[in-house]
Amino acid sequence: MSKVITLGDKPCPAGIHKAACSEIEDHGTVETEYGPKHKVSIKWLAQAGPVNETFEVTRRYTWSVHEKATLRKDLDNWIGPLTPDQLAKGVDLDELVGKIAQVHVVHVVKGDRTFANVDGVTRDPDDTPVARKKKTGGSSPELKADDIPF
Repeated sequence: MSKVITLGDKPCPAGIHKAACSEIEDHGTVETEYGPKHKVSIKWLAQAGPVNETFEVTRRYTWSVHEKATLRKDLDNWIGPLTPDQLAKGVDLDELVGKIAQVHVVHVVKGDRTFANVDGVTRDPDDTPVARKKKTGGSSPELKADDIPF
């Protein structure tokens, strides 16, 4: 059985790790230093460490698929370049849940705490999706640590 390391425990080790997208969280409009922006977080369950522990890692994005947006760059690297047709129809982020990726985790130290941040996402050579489950009481799917095949 996998063990998920949560807030308060050690952070995910820095480096490139195989991960499965576990959840998409829509934060709605959030006030930023550049004014109000629609924000979304993508969460992954990453296997790392000497005994392949499971860690949850997250990256927060501005809700945009503009060619200069970080979300667009990560999606292009992860699922392949978005086509004009996909951009016209829109990208359903919930379809990413269960998709395998490689996440680049970096450590950021603030005060006496170390945070593990996702700095980039790429396609995994074995990008076979994992079975997704509907979130209890919600419409977005989610993935649990016991559901990932690696």
